[in-house]
Amino acid sequence: MRGKWSAAVAPVLAVALVGAGAYLWHGSGGHDSVVTRLGSEGSDDRGHLVKYQVWAAGTANQPVRIQYAGASGGGEAAEVPGFAPVWTRTVTTDPDLPVVSLTAGGQSSDLAFTLTCLITVDDVEVVRDSSRSSCLARFELANLPAAVARAAASPSPTPPATAAPSRPSVPPACRYVTAAEMTQLVTSAAGTVKPVLSLSGDRNRCRQVIDQDASSVSFEVERHGRPGGPPASRVRSIPERAYYLPLGDSMGELRVSLRGGDVFVVEVFFLGLRADARQVAIDTYEAARPRLQGKR
Repeated sequence: MRGKWSAAVAPVLAVALVGAGAYLWHGSGGHDSVVTRLGSEGSDDRGHLVKYQVWAAGTANQPVRIQYAGASGGGEAAEVPGFAPVWTRTVTTDPDLPVVSLTAGGQSSDLAFTLTCLITVDDVEVVRDSSRSSCLARFELANLPAAVARAAASPSPTPPATAAPSRPSVPPACRYVTAAEMTQLVTSAAGTVKPVLSLSGDRNRCRQVIDQDASSVSFEVERHGRPGGPPASRVRSIPERAYYLPLGDSMGELRVSLRGGDVFVVEVFFLGLRADARQVAIDTYEAARPRLQGKR
């Protein structure tokens, strides 16, 4: 009798178990919902638009090397020229990526050379870092809601509309040796690209800044100036009466006598930049020489 009862009940029990399983599967959203119900948290993260940016104040003597987190979080590498250290890259991250990061570094003779790393996520600036010769930015994406809230509470002010700035005029004396010519001759002496960063001066004097740390080449026409002479050394390669006085390994002054008692003076002042200051001074005069017609 007991065997007959078991045989009768078993099919019914099997059907009930199958029905319960079907209810859990279809009525609760399939396999993922079953896992959720079992305690695993689902995620709404569909990835983020991450923008990486690097720029510098000054120039580097070597390429600036960059490392950043790719779409899947793996390390990616990039490189930009040291004389134009500006870089941007945008990636769309995989869902649930926990962290994004960005680093950059470069060597420079400019003791004030500074790199800046910036990370923007979904058009919200989340982290920025600036430092001498290198920068490092890292952001945990779990903190994005808080960053969005901060950005909403302190929106960046919209700058007033202004006319495009006019190109600054070149000081008259700076036309004796142009910025392009100075860039070329300093680059040749230093063995690395070192563009002129800025110009200043007046009718008689020009200062061309090579590095932010005050490394520069200045030249001027001294009216009835002091001619060169001992203890400076005579520069025989210049036809005019010329003397060079070294003031250190990378500093010095060249004086070239012109007609009428005027003197063309070149002052080279390099701090971290390793270059032949004497040769830079001579090359500066040679570049200016054709434009000094009537004074020689």
